[in-house]
Amino acid sequence: MPDTEGGGRLLSAHVRLSQWMHQKRAPATARRRVHYQGARADTEGVARKLSRRGRRSRNSRPALSPVSHSQSEPRSATLLKDSSGPPATIVAGTRLLRDDKDWVCRRLRSIHPGVPTVGLAADDFDGMEELKNHVEGSFGKIYKAQRKADGEVVILKIMEETEEVMKKDIVLEICLHEALAKGHCPKAVGYHGVYKSAPELFALVLEAFDMSLDVWLFRSGQPILRSVAAEDMVVWGRARATVTNDILQGLQFLHSVGDVGIIHRDIKVENILLRQYGERGNGPITKAVLTDFGLSCVAGSDFEVLGTARYNAPEMLMELQYGLPVDVWAMGVTLLQLWTVEVPLRALTDLVDDEKIEERVLQEFAPPANLGPCWEEHSTLLLPLPEMRGLLRQCFLAQNLRVTSVDLCQQFKELMATRNSPYQTSCI
Repeated sequence: MPDTEGGGRLLSAHVRLSQWMHQKRAPATARRRVHYQGARADTEGVARKLSRRGRRSRNSRPALSPVSHSQSEPRSATLLKDSSGPPATIVAGTRLLRDDKDWVCRRLRSIHPGVPTVGLAADDFDGMEELKNHVEGSFGKIYKAQRKADGEVVILKIMEETEEVMKKDIVLEICLHEALAKGHCPKAVGYHGVYKSAPELFALVLEAFDMSLDVWLFRSGQPILRSVAAEDMVVWGRARATVTNDILQGLQFLHSVGDVGIIHRDIKVENILLRQYGERGNGPITKAVLTDFGLSCVAGSDFEVLGTARYNAPEMLMELQYGLPVDVWAMGVTLLQLWTVEVPLRALTDLVDDEKIEERVLQEFAPPANLGPCWEEHSTLLLPLPEMRGLLRQCFLAQNLRVTSVDLCQQFKELMATRNSPYQTSCI
C-alpha cells in the first residue's frame, strides 16, 4: 500500500488530469476512419459502418482452410509463453469481465499472459501539450510531456473507455506494447509504460518522434515523383529509402513474433512516425517506426474487418479468413504513397466513400489481370522507378501468392546495394 502522502498526491493528479481531459476531449469516433486532410466524419456513415461491422462475425464467414504462414517467415522472435491458461486480467484494480478477459488472451495467444503492468503515475510527467497536427492515434488523444526524472520528452497517448472503445481494447494494446518491448523490436515505437489517470482514462507513455509520415509527405512541401528531374532522383529518394528500409524491418519483426506472428491490421501513413535531423520538413530522415497497435492481434486469432478501407486487402473485405498478407497489402499502399507522394483513390476521401472503395476492390480485383484500383490507377506513376514498381506489384497479388514481409525486406536491401540509385539511404 502506498503511503498517505503519496497516495493523496497521486489521487489529486488523477483528478486534475481527468477534469482537464474532459474539458479538452473531442467527441468519440469510430475506430475505422480516414484521416486525410479535408475529410469530414459523417455521423450517419459512422453509424452505418458500426452497424455493418457488428453483423460481421467469424461464424458468418465461409468455411475455408486456414491461411498458411509457412512462407519462409522465421520465428526467431518468440516472446513470453504462458501455458497455465488465461489469468485474471486486472487493470489498476479493475477486473475485466470473463468474456473480455478471454477475448484479450485469445488475441495475445502465446506472446503475453494478458495481465498488463501499470507502474507509472501522472505525477511522473510535467508540461503536457496536446499535439493536433503531428501524430494521431486510432482511439486516443496524443500529448507531449516531459518525464520529471530525467527530462526526457515522451508522448502520452490518452485512451478513454467509451462505447466504441472498450476496456478490453485498451488492455490488448497495452499488452502488445509490453510484448514488443520485451522482444526489443527495433522499428516499433518505444514503450515506456502505462498509468491510469482516472477510472476511464489510460495513458500509454511512448517514445517521442517529430511527425507522422502523413504529415511529412503531404504537409511539408515534399515534391511529387512526377515533378522530380532525373538528375535529382538519387537525392530525392534517400529519405524514402531510409523510411522504406526501417518500416519493412519493423513489419518483418512483427510478423516473426511468437509462433505465427502479429498482424498490425492498420498500417498506413498516419501510423508511421519519423525522426528528422534539423528543421521539420527539411532535414534528413534518420529513423522511422511503426506505431498504433490498437487493432493488432496474433495471426489466426481474429478475422474481423478492421482498419482503413483504402488499405484493406481484398480477402479482408470479402470477410474471408486472413493472415499476415493483409499487412503486406497495406504496406504496398503505404509505399505507393511514399514513393509517389500521391494518395491512391484520392477522390474517395470521406467515411461514406469507404463503401465505394470496398465495392471497387471487390468488383475489380481479379489477379493477375487486375490487381485492384489502388495498384491499377497508381502504378503508372512509378514508371520512373521500374525496380520499385516491380517490387511493390508483388504486394497486390492474391494472398497465397503475395510476397512475404521477409522477402519484401530482403528484396529492398538488394535494391539498396545498387550504387548511385534512389534506393540508397541517407546513412549509406
